[in-house]
Amino acid sequence: MKLLIPAEVLKAATVYTSKDETRYNINCLLFESGKVIATNGHSMLIWKHGATLSNEGGQNPDFLMAFDKTSLKFLKAADKGVLAFHYDTETRVLTGGYGQSIMLHEPPEITDFPKWRKAMPDVQNLTPCLSTIGTEIIAHYAEYMKARKGKGVNAFTLLTTSKEGGFFIMPEELTDCFIVAMPARTAQTLAGHLETISTVLDIKINATKLQNQPEVA
Repeated sequence: MKLLIPAEVLKAATVYTSKDETRYNINCLLFESGKVIATNGHSMLIWKHGATLSNEGGQNPDFLMAFDKTSLKFLKAADKGVLAFHYDTETRVLTGGYGQSIMLHEPPEITDFPKWRKAMPDVQNLTPCLSTIGTEIIAHYAEYMKARKGKGVNAFTLLTTSKEGGFFIMPEELTDCFIVAMPARTAQTLAGHLETISTVLDIKINATKLQNQPEVA
């Protein structure tokens, strides 16, 4: 099937693919039911891109696109005036501006891609977030937002659940996507953080209400 995929979708979503080429099942973009999903094993993008990909009309197909260092460089090198890439799912040839093209690696079976819905926190039990966030999570978010809007880190909201460790990163200016991420491992506790604040400010904090908030381990 011949598809027309917006350049923004490919350039922004591949921020969240794994760059470890031994992890063949997550070097990919999964296109499914009008969404694109990508994960690097630490955070995951779910984006309802809203584009009609098929030149033949009808519903968008479900498929995987596999990327390696060479094909990612091909995307980044594409002229900013290129608004979309042509992709043939049978030959795996991706074509950009001026007829430049590259053949992508054969992707794994869709069933080998992580069960992304199972990786999400319980959306029925969301709370304000109290979680330790790794700097690489913010770096990926900044790179994604730059690809989407030409900006770096902008405002976002964190949501998590008291039952599970994962959390949602909700971009303040976008309503078609979110990122699911796992907290970084830490030995610090809420009480320890409050003690640091108390020490720096030379004050005593009445933390009874704060300590009753759910804490992510």
